[in-house]
Amino acid sequence: MANENPDDVFEKDAVEDDVFYVKDDCVVEDSDEDEVSGHGKPIDTKYVCWTKEFNSELIALSVHPTFPGIAHVAVGSRDDKCLVVDFAASNGSSDSKETVLGPFAETVSCCAYSPDGAYLTLGCMDGLFTAYSCRGGNYEQISTVNGSNEGIEWISWLQDSSAVMFGGSGHMVYIWDPKAETSVCISTTDNNSCGKFCSYNGNNIAVLGGDNGHLSVVRYSNGTVGTVADVNLHSEIITCVDCHNTVQLAIAGLYDGGLYFVELSKNTVTASFLDDHEDTVEDVKFCSGSESTLAVSIGHDGKVITWDCERMVKLHVVLLSERLTRVLWVPSSTVIAASSIFGALFAIKNGKVIAKNRPHKSTVLDIAALPCSDREYALLSVSEDGSMMICQEMFEED
Repeated sequence: MANENPDDVFEKDAVEDDVFYVKDDCVVEDSDEDEVSGHGKPIDTKYVCWTKEFNSELIALSVHPTFPGIAHVAVGSRDDKCLVVDFAASNGSSDSKETVLGPFAETVSCCAYSPDGAYLTLGCMDGLFTAYSCRGGNYEQISTVNGSNEGIEWISWLQDSSAVMFGGSGHMVYIWDPKAETSVCISTTDNNSCGKFCSYNGNNIAVLGGDNGHLSVVRYSNGTVGTVADVNLHSEIITCVDCHNTVQLAIAGLYDGGLYFVELSKNTVTASFLDDHEDTVEDVKFCSGSESTLAVSIGHDGKVITWDCERMVKLHVVLLSERLTRVLWVPSSTVIAASSIFGALFAIKNGKVIAKNRPHKSTVLDIAALPCSDREYALLSVSEDGSMMICQEMFEED
């Protein structure tokens, strides 16, 4: 099985985007080897410098913005808790100190520190949003909001930490103001599988990706939401969205592999690429560390595509051998990190894979860049196998 094409072995669930099944005519053989992943792939821990096994599937990551000043990482888990891992107390070993937030009634599906580090916010699959004050590294619950009972799937903060947005299944998206401790809601025409909260010259914009293929763009100011502007992209589900931090430009990926760029000042599509990804676009990110406007998209087709958003052309296409789950740009660089459903991690620069390993036994569900110094970063990852790992030196070219 290790040498087979994933498309020949697995098929995607008709409803759940991240669920795959072994095809009826395929047999997954057990391996006699100890060090193999759940998909029969050999484990490779070449770059791993820290690892810890937890007793539950780990779903989401958020690194404290002052790390390593406050060396905390929040982790949402399937066992209805959020673990705050204190790396300052680990002394380089896996015997780290954890603060447990919860348990809650349902899975903690997403977590996010505010950019100023003053708050930690959690979203659960029963629709409960919980906010903690975490000044000085101490966690005190200060507010809860009952969102859609169909679940919260994502959280997005404004860069100035003045408000945070959250949503998921259901037609309602919520914005919480931490100073006033009040919330307002946005009503849309369909589920909002993804969203991004951004600000340009003091103008706050909520960008929401709907399951009906519509991108909703909403202005927000001082606790008031404006009229929802509808940008019709396609009839397919919008699976991921991101916004550039200075240019009023959004990128949206779709379930069928389509990719769209939207000018937010005009609410119009500036470019579309319908055939470059052959399967679901799983994640998209703009680069904030480059003089030019760059973006990256990854998909279940194994492609990592880098885009020049000024000329609206592809710069590089890297074809990896497995379905991909998450992508990020390493801060202040043009290095890309990506993860896969087979437990692999990749580092890519200028269209070339500069490092790869497979430290996890199962799907990598989230990754984050972990600051080691002013200019050096490690790659932090969590998996459904219950492991958290740090990989160093992946972003250094040989």
